[in-house]
Amino acid sequence: MPDKRRLQDWIAKRAREDDDLYQRYASGLEPEHRGEFVAISQEGQLITGSDELTVAKQALQQFGPGSFALRRIGEQAEIRWRRSTLGPLLVTLPSGSGFLPRG
Repeated sequence: MPDKRRLQDWIAKRAREDDDLYQRYASGLEPEHRGEFVAISQEGQLITGSDELTVAKQALQQFGPGSFALRRIGEQAEIRWRRSTLGPLLVTLPSGSGFLPRG
């Protein structure tokens, strides 16, 4: 199962990269924005809000697909599986439905 292992490695690498972005650019938001959502670009630009989908849509428009981390402020990263209306299961990581693979 080399494909499964490669996917697991990619997910772990992506999670580490997203954690690093959060620590560098967004962890300072915790005192005033805990529980809100933040999208973090590779350059450290931030979009915050209380609605996960709204933040994800804004990040897609501003940063482009696959070029940002999305998570809940003050929470550990999480993996959630969502059933797509088109059929297959999709993984969202961390903490949001805006997870897209980086190009």
